[in-house]
Amino acid sequence: LVGYVRLNPSEATEHMVRNAVLELLWQKDREQEEELVNTLLELKGKGLAVEGLSKVLEQLYMGNVKTLLVAENFESSGYFCPNSHIPVLNPECPLLGEESYPVEDIVDETIELALDERAVVEIIVREDLQKKFDGVGALLRWKI
Repeated sequence: LVGYVRLNPSEATEHMVRNAVLELLWQKDREQEEELVNTLLELKGKGLAVEGLSKVLEQLYMGNVKTLLVAENFESSGYFCPNSHIPVLNPECPLLGEESYPVEDIVDETIELALDERAVVEIIVREDLQKKFDGVGALLRWKI
């Protein structure tokens, strides 16, 4: 149960019910965003969370990301290594001899890598919460 909406059953139309439920779900999502960002900031000091693209990518390579938080519309240029299927910030790929190619935005590839690693991906919509972390953050499976 997510919550309750107050509507007069004799006057409520399907459109009114749908709008009320969508508004309730939107509010609940924003509350969950706040909890996630607060958890990220709290666990960062305990070695169970990281923020910033380079640190997040490092943990993704090790399979250590449980939940990936990405600020809506966050973008960063970088490179993609096609054989190993990983995004990188520098043109060097970890596999010897593999050549990377530049991409305007490696955030999409970062999200895909997180999903491949069975991480939950959460997009942070609220601008006030986006300002609290460095565009991308991760809650980790184990302590670093």
